[in-house]
Amino acid sequence: MSEKERLKLFVKSTNLSENAFCLRCNLPRTFISSMKNSFGNDKLNKIVEQFPDLNTIWLRMGEGQMLKSQNKCDTCNNEVSDCIINIDYKEKYFEVLERYYNIREENDKLKRIINSTMK
Repeated sequence: MSEKERLKLFVKSTNLSENAFCLRCNLPRTFISSMKNSFGNDKLNKIVEQFPDLNTIWLRMGEGQMLKSQNKCDTCNNEVSDCIINIDYKEKYFEVLERYYNIREENDKLKRIINSTMK
């Protein structure tokens, strides 16, 4: 999907006509219909001024969600990518903690065996 197609999809999601969208963003009325596949940063800045929730990475490259608010974690309101990293660390922490307790238990058993053989 091209930038133009993603922009059209975004415009549709705003429930505005292309003309109304362009007027709101202070762009020529024919901006969308006459654009090739992409557009300059000056135009992007005008759009983002009016629609700050628009995810520019999605618009430019098609990665992530259309809206920034859709990239937020429901639990902590951080970026989803940050939460995934935190979840990985949390899972690793619990894995290490479980290994620690298993080793500690095994160590206690070995101490008891040693103590019983020394008597």
